[in-house]
Amino acid sequence: MEIDTTDWKATFYNGVCSSKLSNLAEFRLKDSVNSAQLAIKIIQNLAISKEKKQEKIIEILSVVNSVAVSYQEISFNHYNQYWEMESSVTELIIRLQICNEAYVYCFDVINEYELNATKIQILLSKNIISSCVEICRFRDYKMFVKGTELVRQYRLSLENRQKYINIYHDKVAFVKKNEPSYVAPSIEDKDMTKSEGCYIATSIYGTYDCPELWTLRRLD
Repeated sequence: MEIDTTDWKATFYNGVCSSKLSNLAEFRLKDSVNSAQLAIKIIQNLAISKEKKQEKIIEILSVVNSVAVSYQEISFNHYNQYWEMESSVTELIIRLQICNEAYVYCFDVINEYELNATKIQILLSKNIISSCVEICRFRDYKMFVKGTELVRQYRLSLENRQKYINIYHDKVAFVKKNEPSYVAPSIEDKDMTKSEGCYIATSIYGTYDCPELWTLRRLD
């Protein structure tokens, strides 16, 4: 079906539908973000007041946040069923990274267009904080060596956690500025020694968006 490229609602909700109709393997959350970007450009060219434009942009960001939250919940439901598999950990991390990007995008758009949406930014910040914590979390998984079941711990290197640690601290500061009594969940921000279990050798590829990393393991 062709979409009227001058209709912001049709443009945006087409992307949202694509996200909602995708399965976990496809994980098309980015379709909602991409359509949001296009829809906001259309809104900026509309002959309406600044206030009306802001209302429509806030609607878009609220929906993107909602879709991302749903994706994050679905990702955890799947992981909780298959946590014993190491590949489930890496899949969860990649999906959480995508959710994190969506939350950060929404937060930044509010700043870019100077929207009066502090409450939404606080909500987004808490979602960003949560996803950062979960991305950096050390997770157990099981493996078999010569018929013996062993429990290993999957850990991102500090280098690969640092981006999310920085985002975490930035958003915690923002929330505390607006909610002084806020207590943030802790994040794994310490380095690890070579004897502390298994981890992916990301220095070779520098990213977690690569399936080859799933086979690059160092065992203690």
